[in-house]
Amino acid sequence: MSLSIHLEGKQNITNHMDEDGVSIIIAAMIKRLEDNPDLPDLRKNLIVALTNIAELPDGFQTITWQLVTKIDILDEVFGPSAVKPLHNFLPKLAELEEDE
Repeated sequence: MSLSIHLEGKQNITNHMDEDGVSIIIAAMIKRLEDNPDLPDLRKNLIVALTNIAELPDGFQTITWQLVTKIDILDEVFGPSAVKPLHNFLPKLAELEEDE
C-alpha cells in the first residue's frame, strides 16, 4: 500500500486528544493492532500509517509513548529504530535521588 499523509493531517492526528491528553486517532489505530492479530492486510496498512505519522517528531513521540507498554507492537511498527528515542522516556540521572 502506498500511503501519504499531508503535514497538516499528521498534526491533526497527533493533536486530536481526549481530556487525558491521549491522541484519540493514534489510540484507535493501536487498539486495532491489538484486536486484529489475524488480519495481515489491516495490520500492514496501520503500520504504514503509523510510520508515516511518526515522520513528524511529535507524532513519533506520541506513538511511542502510547506503545511504551506494548513492546510487541512497538517492535512490529518501528523495530530497532525505536530504541534511541525511547531513552527520552527514561528519567535523567540528575532527576534520580541518590541512595545514601
